[in-house]
Amino acid sequence: MGILRLFLALTVCLNHIIHVPGSVAEVPFGPGASLAVEIFFMISGFYMALILGEKYTGTKSLRHFYKNRFLRIYPAYFFVLVLYLLISFWLRIERGHWVFLSEAAAMFSRSDWGTQIYTTVANFLLVGQDALFLLQHCPDTGGLGLGCADTGGTLPPWMMLVMPQAWSIELEMLFYLLCPLLVRLKTRTLVIGVLALLSIKMYVINKVAAGDYFVIRFPPFELALFAMGIISYRAYRDYLKYTVINRIVYSIVFFMFSFLFLCSWMPNESVRMFVVYFVAFYSMPFVFRLSRDSKVDRVIGDLSYPIYLVHQAVIQMVVYWYSGPYPVAVALCIVIIVSLFICQCIQRPIESLRAYRRVSVKQYAVS
Repeated sequence: MGILRLFLALTVCLNHIIHVPGSVAEVPFGPGASLAVEIFFMISGFYMALILGEKYTGTKSLRHFYKNRFLRIYPAYFFVLVLYLLISFWLRIERGHWVFLSEAAAMFSRSDWGTQIYTTVANFLLVGQDALFLLQHCPDTGGLGLGCADTGGTLPPWMMLVMPQAWSIELEMLFYLLCPLLVRLKTRTLVIGVLALLSIKMYVINKVAAGDYFVIRFPPFELALFAMGIISYRAYRDYLKYTVINRIVYSIVFFMFSFLFLCSWMPNESVRMFVVYFVAFYSMPFVFRLSRDSKVDRVIGDLSYPIYLVHQAVIQMVVYWYSGPYPVAVALCIVIIVSLFICQCIQRPIESLRAYRRVSVKQYAVS
C-alpha cells in the first residue's frame, strides 16, 4: 500500500502548500488533508493487525513490538524537530527577531510555568499534543483551560507546537498501546463498536459541536477508523490472502484511487466523509493484495512519514527565502528531497535494526 500512503501524504502536503504565495486557494482534487489523515489511521490498523498476527507471536514479542514502534516514530521525528529548532534559533540570533515560530514563542513567554512544561513535553515527547487543539489559552493567567474565554484575540494553544501536524502521531501511539487488546476482540464486537462510534460522530458533528476537533481529532472517533483497519485486515486474511490477482482486484484498486482523486466534488462534506471511509475500508485488502510483494511499492511508501513530518517546515522556509517562479513546485521538490535524505540516512539504518530485532524475536519464539 505504499503508493496509497504516498498519495495520502502528498494530499496533506498539497493542502498545506496552498499557503505558499502564488498557489491556488484550494486543492481541486483529492480527499483533503483531514480525510487523508483518517485513512492513514485505517491503514495503520490494517498493518498493526497484520504484524501482530504474523510477525510478533513469541513470548516477548509484545515488548519488541513497542520498541520497534518507538524506533519507527521517534528518530525521524527528533531529527526534523531539532533541525527546525536549530534553524529557527539561528535566524532569531542573526535577525534579532523570530522568523519562524514567532507566534509560538510569544504565547510561550506569556504562559505560566505549568503550561510551559506541558507544551515542552508535548513538543519533545509527542504526548499531549492532541489536547492542545481542544484547550484554550487564558490570556489573564497564562494557563490552559476548557472553555476559557478567548479574549483579546489570543491564539489557540496548539500554536505553541513546533510541528502541529504531529498530533496525529500521538494518536497513532495511543492506538499502538491499545492494539494488542483490540486484535483479541471478535470481529462482531469490533463491528458493533465501529458502527456505534461512527453513529455518535455523525450526531456530534451535525448536532452538537461545530469545531473540527470532533471531526478529525477526538481519539474515540479516530479509534473507530483504526478498528476498521483491523477488520479490513481480517477480510484480507480470511478471503484474499491466497487469491490470484485478477481483473477484479485491478478494477477495485483503480476505482478506489479514482474515487479518492475525484471525491472533492461531492458537495455534502458529511456524506463525502463516510463514503470515503467505506471505499477505503472495502478497497484496502485488494490494494494490499496487489502491492504486498513489491519492493518498489514499499520504498515509495517509506517516503510518506518523512513527507508528513517535514512539509510544514519546508513550506515556511520557501515562503521566507524563495521569491522566484513556481513556488509550489519548488516547495514540493524540496519536501521530497529532504524526505529521501531522511529515508536513506535515518529510516533505513533504523529499519535494519528493526529487521534484526524481528529475526531475534522469531528465533526466541522457536527456541
